[in-house]
Amino acid sequence: MNQAQFAKLLNVSKPYITKLINEGRLNGAFTVDAKGRRDIDPKKAKALLDHSRDPAAKPSGKGGRPKGKGKGKKRTPSKRTPPPEEKIKTVVGAGLPNQMDYGTARTLNEKYKAALKNLEYEEKRKALTPTAEIVVTWTRHIIAAKTRLLGLKSRLAPIVFEHVEDLDARERILTTIDQTIREALKELGSNPTD
Repeated sequence: MNQAQFAKLLNVSKPYITKLINEGRLNGAFTVDAKGRRDIDPKKAKALLDHSRDPAAKPSGKGGRPKGKGKGKKRTPSKRTPPPEEKIKTVVGAGLPNQMDYGTARTLNEKYKAALKNLEYEEKRKALTPTAEIVVTWTRHIIAAKTRLLGLKSRLAPIVFEHVEDLDARERILTTIDQTIREALKELGSNPTD
């Protein structure tokens, strides 16, 4: 049976059959005569098409592309798409049937992709720290710094009393230290848009 007859049998166009042949989906189901015409075995071709519609099914035949006329463009798989053998192992390992209809296989594939996207999202979410945690942590650090700065006056008082004999000078030094620290803290605590 030639390509046109097979196309009519499947109720598709002849170019679609050519595309299937160029993609290698009908390898082993046709022969090429000396003039380059293809003679298609309809039983084998239908079996190959039914098998290739099942994304979880293991590919059979020699594989590869036909040589010579009609050589199609080579499709490169996506970097993230595992090879068919790995998908089959995953399907079988999950306890799912190896042979399933196209709709079920497509649904499983979409669920698989969604699960991968969810994992990526979770990884990214864990890599980012929630704003509330940052606010709490920085608030603790700021309160600790404020407490230490306000305690400077009492820590410096014995040193000032030891080196400065004039009582008024001691009081002015300690008051200046206290005022400077409080002004700096007030500036840090004020809104920068003020």
